[in-house]
Amino acid sequence: MKKLFAGFLLALIVLLPSVASANTPVHWDLTGIYEIDFVCTSGCSGTYPHVMDIDYMDMDNGEFSGTGTDSHTWTVTGNISSCSDITFTIDYDSSDYYVNVVGTISNDGSMSGTWDNPTQAGYWETTKGAATFFQRYAEITAPEEDEIVYGSVDFGAYLADNDYDYVDWAVRKGTC
Repeated sequence: MKKLFAGFLLALIVLLPSVASANTPVHWDLTGIYEIDFVCTSGCSGTYPHVMDIDYMDMDNGEFSGTGTDSHTWTVTGNISSCSDITFTIDYDSSDYYVNVVGTISNDGSMSGTWDNPTQAGYWETTKGAATFFQRYAEITAPEEDEIVYGSVDFGAYLADNDYDYVDWAVRKGTC
């Protein structure tokens, strides 16, 4: 039975690697309004303030999208990966101009990084607005720790997060 319980623990860790400790953020929620300064260092000069409104965020895969303004209107699509790595593309609607952006999200939710397109490059940082943690945690509730069980066993566990997707749990024989 210890093998089966250990298998359940391993399956839980494999399925939800970042929920092994309580209150570990697994995603950033980017919905909201951000003020971003784009500083041009190659092929142009100056600082270009942008206002970006992220109105869609998929908490399962990190994809996000929204709109923005500076002297133009534009759309943004992007992705968060590896917990704090962010990439996005700004597509200026009234032209063929676009900007590819890479960066990181700091622990305080601020963001910064570099940007480029075929003829220009620079760096960027948020000056207002911050990403927020998307919290997720789990606990095995039955059998209790060090409990010895025989025969048919009912496992109990819970997962708390702030979205409404379906969660699969698995117990795999022989995985300990």
